[in-house]
Order: sequence, then C-alpha cells, then structure tokens
Amino acid sequence: AVKRSLEDHRDTLSRFRDAVLADVFRVAVEEVAQAHRTGDAGHMNKALGLVRECLGFDFRCAIPDPAVDMGETIFPPDAWRPMLQGVQLTQLLWDVYGASIGSP
Repeated sequence: AVKRSLEDHRDTLSRFRDAVLADVFRVAVEEVAQAHRTGDAGHMNKALGLVRECLGFDFRCAIPDPAVDMGETIFPPDAWRPMLQGVQLTQLLWDVYGASIGSP
C-alpha cells in the first residue's frame, strides 16, 4: 500500500470540495424538497443526512487538531454563500422542521 502524505490528503480533499461537493449539496437539497412534497419520511431522513454531511465537510481541508474545538462552525467557500443564504433553502428547512414537529 502506498502511504499518502498529509499534503496529498489535503490536496485530494480540496479537489473533491472544488469539483464535486457543491453539486452533491444541491442534489441533496433537491431531494429534501422532493421528499417534503411527497411526504416520504425515509427518503427525507436520508436526504437530510446527506445535507448534514455536506455541511460537516472540512471545507478548509485542514489537518485536524484535536486540541482545537471548532464546535459546529463551518467554513464553506465563498461560492457557496448564495446557496446557503438563499431564501429558498432557509424556507425549505423551516418547512421541513415545522412538518417534523407537527408529527408524532
């Protein structure tokens, strides 16, 4: 097995973030919207999980330091700002939340 350096690992993460992650996030949000419209709770949970995983990605592609607690802070690229701050995403997430607390 080839042992990759931390720098190679960081480069791979950066390439994935820049080439694929925004599209994965967009599709996940679209799936949340579709599941919300159809009332498919199983699909909704999976799609929301994918949204959460996308937002939990190490956007800085930093070498983790267990001594530094970043809490739930995320550092998405500036290109993500319109997606994350858009009214549609915010409204969708509030709608999904409202539907979930209305359920037993």
